[in-house]
Amino acid sequence: LSYLNLWQFRWRNWRFDVLWAICYFGISTSFFPLCGVYDDYLEYNPDHRPLNLVTFVASRVATLLSQLFISGRLSLVFSFVVIILTYLFTDWSNVKTSTHLCWSLLHALTHICTALTCLLFVECMAEFVVSEGLVAVPRTNVDVPNQSCLGGLASSIFDEYTTHFSHTLDDFPFLNATNSTFFAEPPDLFPSCRFDERLYERVSNTLRWMQEEAPLLKTALAIFDLPGTIGLAHVQMCEKLCSDGAYCTYSNDFMKYQQIDRVTILKYLA
Repeated sequence: LSYLNLWQFRWRNWRFDVLWAICYFGISTSFFPLCGVYDDYLEYNPDHRPLNLVTFVASRVATLLSQLFISGRLSLVFSFVVIILTYLFTDWSNVKTSTHLCWSLLHALTHICTALTCLLFVECMAEFVVSEGLVAVPRTNVDVPNQSCLGGLASSIFDEYTTHFSHTLDDFPFLNATNSTFFAEPPDLFPSCRFDERLYERVSNTLRWMQEEAPLLKTALAIFDLPGTIGLAHVQMCEKLCSDGAYCTYSNDFMKYQQIDRVTILKYLA
C-alpha cells in the first residue's frame, strides 16, 4: 500500500499534491524567517551526531507546533483547513465517530509536523549558505570594506565567466559585436532585390542591443540565483526582526514584521 501511495497515487493524482503543497506553505507562512536557527543547531549539536540531530528536530518542531496555536496567524488558519480536509477524506465507513475523529486528528498532526520539519530544513539551509560563505550578502555587524555590495552567487559566477571564459567567444561572429561583420551594413549588391532591408535592420539592431546594452547573462544568473536571493532576503528580514534585542528565532514580533518591505517578503517567499 505504501509503495502504491508513493508512486502510482502520486503519478495519477498530482492535483492532490498541489493542494497539499499549498497547505504546507500556508502552515509555514507565519514563521518565516527563523532567524538564528542554524546557530541554535550548532549550539545544540556541535559534534553533528545523528541522534542529536533527531532530538533537535523533534524538540524544535514541538516548539513551532506550540507557537502555531499560541501566536500563529495564517498558519493557524491553514492548520484548521488541514484538519478539516483530513476529517473529510478519512474513510468513516464501519468506524465509530470517535475513532474517525482520532485518526483524522492524527493524520492532520502528521501533515502539520511534516510541514514544520520542511520549514526547519529550509531555514537551516538559508542560514547555512550565508554562514559558510556560499553566497555573499551585506553584513552590517561586520567590518567589511564595501557593505553596499550585494554580491551573491550570480555575481560570482558572472565574474568567473568574464575573467576566464568570455574571451573564448570573441571569434564567434554572432557574439562579438566589435569585430564581427554580422552587425555591419550588408553589401548592397542588388539594391533592387532587397525587399527585407527593414526587417534585417530591426533584427540586427535588436541583436546589437541585446549584446551591448542588455546584461543578459548577468540578469539570467540573478534570476536563477535562488540561494543568493533567499540568503540576502533572510539577512535583511532578520536585521529588522532582531533589532533592539528582540527574540526572533521561533517566533517574531508582529509589529516589527509589518515594517519589513513587502518586496523583500515576496522575494523571500517566492
